[in-house]
Amino acid sequence: MTQSQIQTINLQKPSVACFSADAHLLYFTGTSDCNTDTTSIRNIQVLGPERWDLIARRFILTGCLKQAFLVQQQERNRLTQAMQLQVEKFKHEQQLFDKRRQQVLGLLGFYHFEKGELDKAASYFEKSTIDIREVSYFPLYNPFIVIIKFEVVLTLVY
Repeated sequence: MTQSQIQTINLQKPSVACFSADAHLLYFTGTSDCNTDTTSIRNIQVLGPERWDLIARRFILTGCLKQAFLVQQQERNRLTQAMQLQVEKFKHEQQLFDKRRQQVLGLLGFYHFEKGELDKAASYFEKSTIDIREVSYFPLYNPFIVIIKFEVVLTLVY
């Protein structure tokens, strides 16, 4: 089963746009400076289906950690409100959130490892789950280098 989706959105002063051919998504952002207060999740417009953890990953890969945490917090708040209404219905969604959160924490560990902040990296890796097959998905990391670093980090964590 395939899904087609057409969306029309109004963008005010778009400065960055990119297209993901494999996922058939368009990304637009109103500013390219992630360190200003004007950048927020609302400034990123996504055309096509998108998960919160993928948005958080993009923020992390560009060094915008504050925005990545905001994405995670918004999803947690949405899920908490939904679970108050129907606990059983959203139990599986809570499990998915926890799994995706652990993957995002793994990416944060790699981010801090790249910066040489080994204590922070170790604390994130302790809370995360990392699937080596998924690590090769990250565009900024060479899979061969990541595997070597991953082994080094494991020795640091233990």
